[in-house]
Amino acid sequence: MRITISNPLCEFSGTCWTKLALSCCLLFGAYFGVMQAHPCAPSEVIGPGDFSESRARAMLQVVAQRPHPLGSAALGNVRDSVRSALESLGLTVETQDAFVTRPGTRQGAWVRNLVTRVPGRASTGTLLFVAHLDSAPSAFGAGDDGAAAVAMVEALRVLRLGTPLQNDLEFLWTDGEEAGLLGARAFMEQHPSAKDISVAFNFEGRGDEGAALMFETGDRSGGIVAGLGAAAPHPVGNSFVYEIYKRMPNDTDFSVFQGAGLRGLNFAHAGGLTAYHTQLDNTVGLEASTLEHHGKQILVLARYFGAVDLRRIPSEERVFFDVPLLRWVSYPFRWAQAFALVGLGLYLLLLRRVSREKQTRVMRAFVGLSLSLVGLLIPPVIALVTWSVVSRWLPPGALVPAGTTYGALWFQAGFVVLAVLASVAWQRIWNGRVGRTGWTLAHLGIWVALSVVTSFTVPGCSYFFFWPSALLSLALLGALSPGRSARTRSLLWAVGAIPALLLGSEVLYLIAVILTPFEGAALAGVAGLLAGLCVELVAVTFSSWRSLVLLGAAAAVCVGAGFRTSRIDSRHPRATRLLLVEDLAQHRGYWLSPLNTDPWTRRMVGAGASEVVLSQMLPGHAERLLRGPAPFNPEPGPRVRLAFEEATTRGRILRLHVDAPEGAVALTMGWEGAVCVQALVAHRELLGPGEARSSGNLTFLAP
Repeated sequence: MRITISNPLCEFSGTCWTKLALSCCLLFGAYFGVMQAHPCAPSEVIGPGDFSESRARAMLQVVAQRPHPLGSAALGNVRDSVRSALESLGLTVETQDAFVTRPGTRQGAWVRNLVTRVPGRASTGTLLFVAHLDSAPSAFGAGDDGAAAVAMVEALRVLRLGTPLQNDLEFLWTDGEEAGLLGARAFMEQHPSAKDISVAFNFEGRGDEGAALMFETGDRSGGIVAGLGAAAPHPVGNSFVYEIYKRMPNDTDFSVFQGAGLRGLNFAHAGGLTAYHTQLDNTVGLEASTLEHHGKQILVLARYFGAVDLRRIPSEERVFFDVPLLRWVSYPFRWAQAFALVGLGLYLLLLRRVSREKQTRVMRAFVGLSLSLVGLLIPPVIALVTWSVVSRWLPPGALVPAGTTYGALWFQAGFVVLAVLASVAWQRIWNGRVGRTGWTLAHLGIWVALSVVTSFTVPGCSYFFFWPSALLSLALLGALSPGRSARTRSLLWAVGAIPALLLGSEVLYLIAVILTPFEGAALAGVAGLLAGLCVELVAVTFSSWRSLVLLGAAAAVCVGAGFRTSRIDSRHPRATRLLLVEDLAQHRGYWLSPLNTDPWTRRMVGAGASEVVLSQMLPGHAERLLRGPAPFNPEPGPRVRLAFEEATTRGRILRLHVDAPEGAVALTMGWEGAVCVQALVAHRELLGPGEARSSGNLTFLAP
């Protein structure tokens, strides 16, 4: 069978085998782009100077035995284990005990950071490596952030076997990250060595799988970004994802270092979001390749930046991205604008060549541009509508605390397939008015315009639009050269589309991993953009209406698989919230749960449960909950003693001595009916004179 698709700009003519070859090009380009975002499998042969995943995992088994939030006895045991491991390496370990307050809140806490220092031979500055030891109260903390914490210990063991590096290394295990980045704040505000830090590297976890993605940079860190590419054998990250992260309401310890003006990089694995802050975040679920990738990143960064003059690292901000074969590409922001103008010039040259050879009317490209802009809105709308329908039919309790489902990646894959289907169908409907050449020029024009706009507004995103559009313009200019056969033209078009497939598929995968199906419109929008740019390759692959039916079936299969994997079973447990409150004044116990809860929790709360506002028991908390009776088995409560009282013109000054019961992780004191003008805990201000309130609460963490 012979297939012909009429496109004067890039006429395709060939056999089914040729079509199959181009389809494979499409699939393999997408595959290699996605695999670039995955870490390599752990090494089977481990030398004495190599990072050992098995040794690190053995320590992780100790660290992640049980939840260990700020102030808990379990966290004290974790801290002791890490200290013992470091001291066995001959290192001096300091425990920084500090009281710190959280800006913008009336919360304070005692934190206990671990700090160890490895002096350099002729230091030009200090490198700081950071991970946090505490876990969320509901999680074992293997991925967040036990993997990075033990990877730092194992990396130190390897570094101690080699010769001392030129620069000083400081390793910091912070406390209280989950409670508001408290340990990092205490280090930067109170530790004497904070002023000596030249570069900070933070390692985090958000799930239980995936590569240690470099997703955030400090100010003036362009030279450090370039150094990562020179040092790491498999760096993963891009400035497009960084621009997305900057617009998300997330913080890590790196936010503290960045706010203090430090240069540096922030790393995190982000796969397996369903484990985030749940009991699924355990050593069984944590991928071995994730743990090893953290450790190898720490080692290569220490060795590379430990041997360079930190005073001479360039500070100019850079665009950066990883790509198969080339590994890592980075260049200054100012180059992005020059590149964008080059891309615009190539596109204008292509328009001139097409117009001069009268292969199509350029006006059809402008008609196609209008229709293409409308068509780009269709995939996000379809994703929104699809998810609004799908989410209503999910099994009870299928949404985990992170706002996603166990089958999230299947749903996200369905959104991508629907985006391709919508793009191809839209182009088929209007193909008579626009023509395939018009579609190609229109979508290419959109990408060129986005390249120019982003290069001046958000340069970190510009590479994503420039390289695919510029290389495709070059390929199409080559296809228009005299004497080119139809097969050569189609081959050049396929080669020109490869950069879009490599870069685009990785970005799509990372968006699907980082965001939840609730943000599926963003994923579908990017997928629609890619489908438009690859319009000819997509048209060849799906050249008949039968192919569109197959695409629709594929989308249905993905959504069906999402439903199936979102079912609650032994491997996918239902998340629930149940709180036991004991009112010592009234000698009563209560169960509290969310209003829309699962049947098991509702049975625990009781059939006669009533709706209450949490502020009735805890001032300052306005959440509405179900409340039912619970057995009253009182635990020892806090003891309050009036240590000092003085009357002044402003009111009374009270000094209270509060003894918290053993094992308490937080102590909250509320007041009503009196104006609190100022409150200090451990001589640090929690409520200032300008924040006088007639009611509220103060929280003392880890009392």
